[in-house]
Amino acid sequence: MPMSHLPLKSVPFKTVPIRQRGFTLPELLCAVAILTLLAGAMGTLSYGVSTAGDFSRGQNEAAQHARVALERIRRNVLGSKASESFPGCMVASTTVASYTFPDRLLIWKSDGVLASATELPNQSDLIVYTYNPSNPVELLEITTIDNTPLTGTSNAELNTVVDSLLASPNSTKIAITQRLDIATTGNGTVIRLDDLLADSGSRGKIRHRIIMSPTAAQWSEYRANTRTWANIDWPLDQYGTSIGSRRVSCLTEIQMLADDNSEKPAIPFFGSATKVYQLAK
Repeated sequence: MPMSHLPLKSVPFKTVPIRQRGFTLPELLCAVAILTLLAGAMGTLSYGVSTAGDFSRGQNEAAQHARVALERIRRNVLGSKASESFPGCMVASTTVASYTFPDRLLIWKSDGVLASATELPNQSDLIVYTYNPSNPVELLEITTIDNTPLTGTSNAELNTVVDSLLASPNSTKIAITQRLDIATTGNGTVIRLDDLLADSGSRGKIRHRIIMSPTAAQWSEYRANTRTWANIDWPLDQYGTSIGSRRVSCLTEIQMLADDNSEKPAIPFFGSATKVYQLAK
């Protein structure tokens, strides 16, 4: 019989048992250790990215606030009114113990009229920049409607004017930033913002410096006939037979908070403005 016609025999299906094997204890421990390391690495990376993002945002906000504050000061200095006695802007310093803080800037607003030689502004002619004693993170811009004239420009007299403006209900106080870094002049060593704000010795970190040529001392000597006209330190020798140029530079440093709790280092920002006006012989 041909092979192709042989009957097929059915072969019974026989199941082969499959052995199921799980992880051994060492394998499980190794897997857990690896997963733990991966989770820790991912957590550290995520925290680092979040911290860097927060700090970057804080820096950007601080820079924006500082830019606005310094630009307002610069514009007001450049547009200020000036005389021999009041050179457009002046700084009032306060003293605590043996430390001096030049943190009060007074600027004479221009009214479009040239000042006379010995003219002084009224309080209503002033713009004052200083920190808020009640909330030192605020940098205030203060104006008033009080027409009381200034009687002098000594440091004590200027501080009296600023104290009066801070306390007066007729003053307009605008907080141009609320990110001013603060420090304490007291005995405490606290660094958290909440503790600093509660400290009566806290003050905002802002300072000003006026560089002027000719200086007030040289001009006083000239008016007292103890210094000649040609012997005055005129900037770039810009003077003639009857008129000379005075250069007044206002330098400002502001330290801004990089976060909301004062735990990160403050960021310093610097600004300057220079005004030139004429002094008559």
